[in-house]
Amino acid sequence: MAHCDYTGTVLLVLLEMLSLCAVQCNQMRNVAIYKECGISSRHSENEGLYISGNCSSAINGNTNTTFDITKQPPNCIHTSLEDNRPFWWVDLGQEFTVHKITIYGRRGQEQRMTGVKVWLDSSLVKTFPGATEDITVTTDLSLQANQRGRVVNITRNLVSPSDKVPLLNICEVQVWVCDTVWWGNNCQNPCSAYCLGRGEENSCDPEDGSCLKGCSDGHYNKTNGCQNTCGEGCHDTCSRTDGTCQCRPGWQPPLCQQCSDGHYIVSNNCQNTCGEGCHDTCNKTDGTCQCRPGWHPPLCQHCMDGHYNMSNDCQNTCGEGCNNTCSRTDGTCQCQTDWQPPLCQYEKSSDEKEKTTLIWHLAGGIGGGVFIFLIGTLFGMCLGRCRGREQRRWSIPPLADILSPCDQSELQPRNYENVLSISSHEYEALDKRDVSQKASGTHVNRRDYENTPVTMTTGVHHSSQTLDPTALTYT
Repeated sequence: MAHCDYTGTVLLVLLEMLSLCAVQCNQMRNVAIYKECGISSRHSENEGLYISGNCSSAINGNTNTTFDITKQPPNCIHTSLEDNRPFWWVDLGQEFTVHKITIYGRRGQEQRMTGVKVWLDSSLVKTFPGATEDITVTTDLSLQANQRGRVVNITRNLVSPSDKVPLLNICEVQVWVCDTVWWGNNCQNPCSAYCLGRGEENSCDPEDGSCLKGCSDGHYNKTNGCQNTCGEGCHDTCSRTDGTCQCRPGWQPPLCQQCSDGHYIVSNNCQNTCGEGCHDTCNKTDGTCQCRPGWHPPLCQHCMDGHYNMSNDCQNTCGEGCNNTCSRTDGTCQCQTDWQPPLCQYEKSSDEKEKTTLIWHLAGGIGGGVFIFLIGTLFGMCLGRCRGREQRRWSIPPLADILSPCDQSELQPRNYENVLSISSHEYEALDKRDVSQKASGTHVNRRDYENTPVTMTTGVHHSSQTLDPTALTYT
């Protein structure tokens, strides 16, 4: 049972390794295939009838590790038996960041890899061990330092026990770099989508991801994959190198990524200006600042309570006599008693107080008199109506009934106006019962009586006789 568990674990590990290799191979590419190369010598047999492959036999993509010199062209290189200092090289055509070099030796002749040295330009990448048992037919040389280079060179100066000279007998050499859209130690990171020419050869650096051909529009800083975007306040696009641009009003040059001094709120296009009462510039995010004395925090855009007149730096204080705080614009307020409006900064003088008191008294007296007058007028009108209704019940007897026959013959019309003189008040003062008793049958028309003064003259002597009010009769 334990054996099954062990076998299962090994299989899982192998599957994971194969999966990782597949991923890495998909993200890497071999840049050595069919590139320019060279070799120090070629092995021949049968008096030159058969000859080993040229230098390109090791970079033709054929990874078969079986060497057969009779097949043309052979798929492996084999240096001459007389060559004591063999070498082979390939020029990658340009400098690359190399992640891995894979070497396929000759199956059955693995010992011919002992002492082999692999170079990238002038840097030694690997020296194979001298013990044959430590060498496999296929070897992956991972360059953890991600070395950069152009020429891969392979040499050997150690002779294996079965050979007389240090032969080079290699079937394939692969030089792995990150594919065009990947970078990193294992080519696990995708190149930035903002790299110019993404997907093309060397669009980004396989080691650090920097965009080798520059940044696309609207982005800058190729060293970090053009992840920096142009400032929101740029008037147009920015420099793809450093992001500088011409700013719109209210934005801070040279990158135009934040509001300039004296402005705030990026979301409002930096059109908000700091409060006039700020001690210094305000916060570019929310406009808050330290206020000068007299200004209202946190924005310092108007005077604080108890101060007014922004044009005077809010140094004016509300009047002492204000019933509450004053207007922050002009200082006007509702005054307490005996304070001078509209600013309530001074108390009224004694004369002003007396004048005010007198005015109020006069106003009270006049108001009271007007009120009494109105009440009296209304009362008089009501009383007059009542009396009018009573007086219509009285009448004055005809003058002929009051005068004697003799007096009537002597009556002259032109003197009639002076005959009898009686006023309405005298008429009203008469006792109606007495009039009925003393002048029974004598009638005087009320209208004539009330409106016409009468003086009666009798006889030849024109003696004046005043009409006896008792001669009136109530009808």
